[in-house]
Amino acid sequence: MRPQIAQAFHRRADGYSRSGWHAEIAADFVTWAGLGEGDRVLDVGAGTGFSTFAAARSVGPEGGVLGLDLSEAMVRKARTSASPEEKKNTAFVIADAHEIGLRDHSEVDAVIFSMSLHYLQPVSALRRFGRILRPGGMLAYAALQPLEPRPFRLFKELAYGYGISIPDRSHDIGRAEWAVSTLESQGFGDVRTHVSVIAIPDRDLVNAWDVHVTMFQPLLRTLDPTQLSDFNREYETELLAARQAAGKAGESGLGAGVLYVSGRRRR
Repeated sequence: MRPQIAQAFHRRADGYSRSGWHAEIAADFVTWAGLGEGDRVLDVGAGTGFSTFAAARSVGPEGGVLGLDLSEAMVRKARTSASPEEKKNTAFVIADAHEIGLRDHSEVDAVIFSMSLHYLQPVSALRRFGRILRPGGMLAYAALQPLEPRPFRLFKELAYGYGISIPDRSHDIGRAEWAVSTLESQGFGDVRTHVSVIAIPDRDLVNAWDVHVTMFQPLLRTLDPTQLSDFNREYETELLAARQAAGKAGESGLGAGVLYVSGRRRR
């Protein structure tokens, strides 16, 4: 599964770096998390650097942020897009979050996952990265709520009509009750949750079909060209109707519910 994810994001790197709603989630999430000035932060699944650069602004010149991602293309995009100022307190590495060597009880102040935890084995990742935090250090993640956003829900519902079951990777991690219970069971206290609704602008929705096909390509191989074309037509029709309804309601885009979670490693 992880090689498939890396390949999917290799193809998505250019488009992802221009994703307005992912950038907005990263900035909003990092602000909510409340990183401290001078903190040393590990950003797991950093992608093209939205959350890494947001965290770097929060920790200031005395702090530092290391962005970790499985996709070489995403990391390359992050490195080339960094401003001279951002390069002073950020760095990026290409690595598998499940295999990278980590020392327990490191002097890491915070570990963050911005829209990346659902691509990992969540409980294992929370346990693994929680161990490297200093006592009292913070672990925080942002994840879509179940069946969010609306374009994904439409894709999942229509795919079912073609005999394809699309997994909802946020089914667990996008629920506050799961988050609180799981973090507490993994040795975290002071667990906080918050739900933010982020609008997906039309410029991002234009490519929704291509994004879903890229991410779920292995599951779509059972469809012949005619079926895939019919699926595409149905999806674009339904998505256009949803966009038009949102516009008539005065909304700037289709809203997506995003859960923010944080906890402190018990001393």
